[in-house]
Amino acid sequence: MRVLPIVSLLLVASASSHAMAAGDAPEPAAAPGGAVVSAQPKGVSTSEANAAVSEVQALVDAKRFKEATTKARAFVTKDTGNAQMYNLLGFALRQQKQWVDSVAAYQEALKLRPDYVQAKEYLAVAYLGMGETKAAKALHDELKTTHPALAKAVATEAKRLKVKW
Repeated sequence: MRVLPIVSLLLVASASSHAMAAGDAPEPAAAPGGAVVSAQPKGVSTSEANAAVSEVQALVDAKRFKEATTKARAFVTKDTGNAQMYNLLGFALRQQKQWVDSVAAYQEALKLRPDYVQAKEYLAVAYLGMGETKAAKALHDELKTTHPALAKAVATEAKRLKVKW
């Protein structure tokens, strides 16, 4: 798993010509020094959160989406403030075409971190999957202004699904 400072991660995301929407696994956002960013409730240490995110990320990378879903759901019952885990949960659910639950997970990630552009991108793709074209287009347009590479990934997925804006 590649861990980058959050500034570098955002620069890579905005400058990348690599489209992530179609199925590349999400990378957890990290703070300087490599710690995964999370609002930790009492009882969940940062190291426990980092280990859980890494474990679920590895399951996603291995395309073991059911296992990733189970682990992520178990963790968010203990740590309701972990945007990265909700993003991973949304991704795993989306890969299983569980659109409604996927959208809910991405929305929770965005409630915790409104600037989480990867969650916005993936939410747009989930909306496309469930036929919510207007919602997908609104997120696409927002990303087009701030993160053109991510907007391009959403547009590529829309084209693959033969969605007309």
